[in-house]
Amino acid sequence: MNNLRPTQEHRRAYTIGIEDAGRLVRLPALLIELGLGPDKLIDQLARSSLVVRARSRGAAGARALADLGHSLGLPTGDDPSQPGAVFTGCVTIRELEQAIGALEASSTPASLQLGVEMRAAIAAALEPIPFTSAIGDRQIHWGQRTLVMGIINVTPDSFSGDGAMSGGRAVERAIRTAVEQALAMEEDGADILDVGAESTRPGALPVDEDEELRRLIPVIVAIRESSRVPLSVDTYKSAVARAALSEGADMINDIHGMQRDAGMAATLAASQAPVVLMHNRLDATVSTQSGLGNRYVGVRYPDLMLDVIEALADLRDAAQAQGIEQPRLFVDPGLGFGKTVEQSLRIIERAGTLRTLGQPLLLGPSRKSFVGYTLGLPPEQRTIGTVATLAYAVARCGADIVRVHDVRAGLEAVTIADAALGATQPSGIASPEER
Repeated sequence: MNNLRPTQEHRRAYTIGIEDAGRLVRLPALLIELGLGPDKLIDQLARSSLVVRARSRGAAGARALADLGHSLGLPTGDDPSQPGAVFTGCVTIRELEQAIGALEASSTPASLQLGVEMRAAIAAALEPIPFTSAIGDRQIHWGQRTLVMGIINVTPDSFSGDGAMSGGRAVERAIRTAVEQALAMEEDGADILDVGAESTRPGALPVDEDEELRRLIPVIVAIRESSRVPLSVDTYKSAVARAALSEGADMINDIHGMQRDAGMAATLAASQAPVVLMHNRLDATVSTQSGLGNRYVGVRYPDLMLDVIEALADLRDAAQAQGIEQPRLFVDPGLGFGKTVEQSLRIIERAGTLRTLGQPLLLGPSRKSFVGYTLGLPPEQRTIGTVATLAYAVARCGADIVRVHDVRAGLEAVTIADAALGATQPSGIASPEER
């Protein structure tokens, strides 16, 4: 497939979501296993269906997109002359390739750019991630298996009730608790540990920089002395990120996608650490139901999946413009962050379209409110619901990392899902000795 990629300055012309209708990412391995040769394989891939949804981001591209939708028989529910017109439908790869070829042969700049972006979207959605990523001294080979990130909360007010400072524990005792959790998670098979010192549950009060550092840094130092598992730090403050990285943390998990603190991008660019860019909207009303915790209500998106893809693409492009290379950028749709229960469930169901971004994908459904409100259960009783969500999400989109409270249960869920989907590699993370 053509490796042509849209240029940085043109990525904003269209927002495109492509998802294979039958988990096409596993189809080549299945067909090869059945003994079909390359010609049969290519023919089968060409006839397989894609779910395509796209819209223009400006007036210049609206007509080109409407014309493409018309040529493919995909309906638009909007005025095709207006920015934001959407078409959606199911087409074969062969049909889409032919349409893209016509666009690339066009003399119209908007049509030519649409062809470039549509071809890049197909490549990102269907081809394996073409790069490896380093987290600390480990090399991650994406697509071999789903990695498990264990959650360690150094907070007194975690929504899940498992914070190392819960119950008024003093800092020294909280450090011991956090190290015990880290070692237990390592024994249970965690690939990454994610440490956070500020609760991010809906409605949580912010923690100032000094308090976050007071809670976090001693824990990072203590865990690093006891374990070599890659350490992620859940923070959106650049000063906290710098201190954590200097004390042995390996990556940053920013729930605001480096948008809350103007210094975060420079901090990450000056390091070699990866960063998780999460989609987030906190302009919604928070509602509480006794026993089930807080959730967001009344949040509206013109087009949920395209809005999430567009926002994450903007975060990715902004990070690259700041000098953070593509292999260091992971994306997270932000389940439960500025989203209703129904919207979080919708993202799980359509998560395959997020592959169009071409970045490693992290999903964090663990004990979230959408699980609890669906089941009518409090956080401490959401393990089975979380496991079911993990297995479904891996089957739908081949998530690269899942972030969980219960490492053993999460690992078992994604291992079975990977095996059932035909994953053939025993490991996706290599230690220095294995390299």
